[in-house]
Amino acid sequence: MARLTWHQREQLLLEAIRDLEDELLGQLQNMHLTEHTGLGATDVALGLQALLDGDFIAGGDISSAEDPPGSAQLLGIRLRPAGRVHVRQWPGDDAAAALLEVLDDAIERTDDPEQRGALEQTRRGLKGLAGKVLTEVAVGYAKRVSGLDA
Repeated sequence: MARLTWHQREQLLLEAIRDLEDELLGQLQNMHLTEHTGLGATDVALGLQALLDGDFIAGGDISSAEDPPGSAQLLGIRLRPAGRVHVRQWPGDDAAAALLEVLDDAIERTDDPEQRGALEQTRRGLKGLAGKVLTEVAVGYAKRVSGLDA
């Protein structure tokens, strides 16, 4: 079985937790995420463990000895601050990092080698800018596309 990418599993789980945690009022568990995302139970459990390890989520461990090693069975799943920032529920600290993340997402999603190369070249060029300059570019772009630069 091929390992799912961040966008195919963990990102999908974070977004599902964001969508469901208030609705289920502390009762969110694996089965809800399996239903909401369409992922298999094992992929949900493995993804949740990775998100726990990365401090993106919290929840009460209800795992048993029969569960696969490296997987999590959780009750009361909720986003931690890093998870809230990642799904844009809370603001992040670094506009430059956000811009690079958007480029990383585009690079991962494209199947076109020419487009991938252009995106990678753009990312390398932007990453080479000083942090303050890149932040100014990212903030300026966001203001322009949102109509706040007038």
